[in-house]
Amino acid sequence: MSPLWRCCGRTFTRNGLAPLPEDGNGVNVSRVFQIFQEAVRDLLGWEVKGEVWIGLFPFTKFLLWKVLADRLGDLTRNRVVHHLVHNAGEPFTNPPEDIQADSLDTSFGVAETLCPRSAGSSQLTAVMAAAAGHDFILEGPPGPGKSQTMP
Repeated sequence: MSPLWRCCGRTFTRNGLAPLPEDGNGVNVSRVFQIFQEAVRDLLGWEVKGEVWIGLFPFTKFLLWKVLADRLGDLTRNRVVHHLVHNAGEPFTNPPEDIQADSLDTSFGVAETLCPRSAGSSQLTAVMAAAAGHDFILEGPPGPGKSQTMP
């Protein structure tokens, strides 16, 4: 049972509101929101908005959302996360300009290149960009080895 339901369920029972309050259309949704708002009013970091989202939302997803909401400022310090949050749908500079597949052989010597698996030029470009500390988004169709390139 989720902490939210434990808190609000007690409020329903304590205030004699079980079953849910009804109006002429069935459940009185506005009153339910009001009851939930009153139940969590003094809980730090909790709020109830008058919105309805229909779907299956396991409590673990709520916890993930809560962590993201609470730490959004910290998380968006990362260039990739910042781009995904604030510029979704816009191109991300990818790959970094200083590491290009067609110049890998001249830019990096054999002694500088450590790649425990055989890799194509696009995979090696990603490995070298990561080794140089670049932020980037590795994308492509299923099957070319993205997961093996960046475990």
